[in-house]
Amino acid sequence: MGSFAGKRAVVTGAGTGIGQRIAIELGKRGAAVAIHYHANAAGAEETARAIRESRGRAFLIQANLARFQECTRLIAACASVLGGIDLLINNAALSPEAPFLDLSDELWNRVLATKLRAPFFCAQAAAREMIRQGRGGKIIHVGSAHGF
Repeated sequence: MGSFAGKRAVVTGAGTGIGQRIAIELGKRGAAVAIHYHANAAGAEETARAIRESRGRAFLIQANLARFQECTRLIAACASVLGGIDLLINNAALSPEAPFLDLSDELWNRVLATKLRAPFFCAQAAAREMIRQGRGGKIIHVGSAHGF
């Protein structure tokens, strides 16, 4: 990974795991990073602290990406605090809280909303912002074999 000096990045699910490591690395390499989290505010604060310790800029933004409106609100808020968006890392995920044979319709719908719908609607909103800026940008979707 090269320099990201002057770039503005949004990382969903950046309070733990892969998203946290991506956000920290982007911050260390010069990007201003919008750290998305849903419920893990402490993890997101830890991510921001690590970025700021390396003299990076970090902003925390909470959103429940299982809700369509929250996807568009998140991207608009990120564009506002960062002054635009150059990079979106779609990393947020929701792991089922029940064994496969016990998954309810409601839980499965929340999983699909977070893992399938949210990346689409975040990417759509970010692409609109990137086009509006006239500078292009990059959208990266992170997946995992974790699944069930």
